[in-house]
Amino acid sequence: MSSGERASGGALSRQYAKLCDLRDFEDPALRSAIAELIPERDLDSHIERKVWEYAMVVLFLEDVGRLHDGTEALSVGAGDERILFWLANRLGRVVATDIYGQGTFAEPGREADSSMLTNPASHAPYPYREDHLEVRWMDARELDFADESFDVVFSVSSIEHFGSPRDVSRAAAEIGRVLRPGGARAGSHRAALSWPTGVDSRRDGLGGTHAGDGW
Repeated sequence: MSSGERASGGALSRQYAKLCDLRDFEDPALRSAIAELIPERDLDSHIERKVWEYAMVVLFLEDVGRLHDGTEALSVGAGDERILFWLANRLGRVVATDIYGQGTFAEPGREADSSMLTNPASHAPYPYREDHLEVRWMDARELDFADESFDVVFSVSSIEHFGSPRDVSRAAAEIGRVLRPGGARAGSHRAALSWPTGVDSRRDGLGGTHAGDGW
């Protein structure tokens, strides 16, 4: 889900509350965003859900007028996602939070490796403004920030890992609490659906055994 309005008022330029669709990869704006984030990716031979998620965050922030150096953004369940480093080159402040060093995703080389806390530059895919990215250990259900601390809060395919429905609800409430009035929030999550006969989710680039991602 995503919420926000254009800085100049009016409707958003595209639909963000949607499932990932192969046809989205024909959109020139989305392809351009992916090319900036992951320049080595050849979208004519390799497409996947995760890069769609990154691009949708970028397009959304641009749409609501938040893609500038005056923006302070929080990523919840951030891991070492590539978009963190890309945004650090464009926003005034990016804070990445996760339970680094704990859980399945904390294994060496995975998203929540504890080394992200001490040496985030070792995870960066390209040079970035290191003083614009903060990395902190934090449970999404209890964010250690004052109310109304951020202009933007986003989470990419993380909320489904936060625990029970009650845990997810607590995390969602915390996201709302730390977001400033008029701020923008965005998130994607995996949605388990049934595929039509003949469709292979891995072959067709739609992400593992899940049908797509709600936005």
